[in-house]
Amino acid sequence: FEESDPTLQRLPVILFEASKQQLAGSPLYFGGDSSYNYFYREVGDRGHRLDLHPRFFWPIRLGNVLTLEPSAGWRETVWYLNTAESQADRTYHRELYDLQLDLSSEIYQVFSTNGKRTGRFKHTLKPQVNYTYIPDKDQSNLPQFDPIDRIDPQNLVTYSITNFLTGRREQPSPGNAAQDRATDFEYMQIGRFKLEQSYDIRQAREDDLEAG
Repeated sequence: FEESDPTLQRLPVILFEASKQQLAGSPLYFGGDSSYNYFYREVGDRGHRLDLHPRFFWPIRLGNVLTLEPSAGWRETVWYLNTAESQADRTYHRELYDLQLDLSSEIYQVFSTNGKRTGRFKHTLKPQVNYTYIPDKDQSNLPQFDPIDRIDPQNLVTYSITNFLTGRREQPSPGNAAQDRATDFEYMQIGRFKLEQSYDIRQAREDDLEAG
């Protein structure tokens, strides 16, 4: 490095992701992601950042057709920085919540093909409506190294429809080769196609105020 080099380095990066899992037999589920970074550069701020973002889900089945899943997340971010020139330590923190509401359904049809070992294809259609809300919070006094340091406000409705095509092929077992029978199957995702459109409520309100 040169003494005036402002290049930002991450030494090290530790990521932790918790997949969605049920909480002790309750109707609630837990998931989330967290990260730790140490940012280093010769010129400018450098130091530590810990970002914790747990999330709680409550999936609700509406008959045999719809699934409604409200969820809430809490983001706690802490920075401990020093400046290379002065070595003055500084600590910052940010607390931020976000809310989501997801409504979806799933329709599928299985198709068979003719053959000695019949292959099957499953076409799944998943329409979905998602609402996301993140409050507007002033973050101008916080350090800024990457996009995590600035979380934009959201008041967003997203409509989407996703198509999945999954194939199933029989795998003959060696013990049943004489009978020409299969006991195992191989599954593969052949294709995925998604159409999505969002409506920004926050932006629409700002446009109405400017027009008024």
